[in-house]
Amino acid sequence: ADHAVASFDAEELMASDAANIDFLETMARHGVCTIHNVGAPDSLDQDDVGAPLSNLANRLVGKLYQHPRRRTAHGVMRKKMATAKAAAHLADYDLANPLSMHTDHAFIEGVPGALQFMYQAQGSVRTKVCDGLAVANELRRTDPEAFDLL
Repeated sequence: ADHAVASFDAEELMASDAANIDFLETMARHGVCTIHNVGAPDSLDQDDVGAPLSNLANRLVGKLYQHPRRRTAHGVMRKKMATAKAAAHLADYDLANPLSMHTDHAFIEGVPGALQFMYQAQGSVRTKVCDGLAVANELRRTDPEAFDLL
């Protein structure tokens, strides 16, 4: 079923503790929202492109998890990679073949949950999300043996 996704304004989130609490409660309750007006990066260079989102995320939740194989807390997907080295680094992102629904960072143990922020610095994108618990419950109802494999 379709779900009306809550929307927030980045400038208001940066300025208001009440808006920040509303964002966190929305994420805890619904698991997804959109944030508009995050701002443009100073450049599209690897180190600069994620700064607007990193600054906002730091205000909302604190320090971000740093993937052990990335030099920044953000990853970058580009249609045309600037260098062959960058193309090899991000070979798992093939924009001609969009990613299937999946779970990111399921390998992280010992955390009660995770927030993933996605920031469109250039162009446009269509993002899909699903309620994994609802999917699991439907699988349990319709195919208990398959559910047991989970």
